[in-house]
Amino acid sequence: MKVSLRMDLSDFINEPYEKDVISKLEEIHKDGIKYYLTLWYRDGKIIPEDINKFLVKYESKLHFKTNIVVNNKLKPNDFIWFDITKREDVNHKQQIRFQYVYNNKEQIFEGLKQFHKTAKFCISDKPTKRQKRNDYED
Repeated sequence: MKVSLRMDLSDFINEPYEKDVISKLEEIHKDGIKYYLTLWYRDGKIIPEDINKFLVKYESKLHFKTNIVVNNKLKPNDFIWFDITKREDVNHKQQIRFQYVYNNKEQIFEGLKQFHKTAKFCISDKPTKRQKRNDYED
């Protein structure tokens, strides 16, 4: 199963809690969850110098595959497993498996906790169930 997470970069870049968001992403990775991270932002909302600083600062902490894209529109073949988004950015026509919608930026952490919990549950081994009935036994 390909686990992917999408977040709005402009909601936490250059914010006092930016480091905490990256730390939580790193904690999730260290818990054995391998995921693709997509960070998006609206054109003109973040200046390129800020993105460069962000990449240099956190390059070693962003694991596996991280994409930074302009705009939150998905291409026809794109699929997001878990999306953490603001209420005004919700688009029900996009291909998203799970979605956490928040009203204020401080709720990003609750979204990350929910992603961690959901991914851990879906990736973990499930116990095999004993067959309850067998019509072919004599």
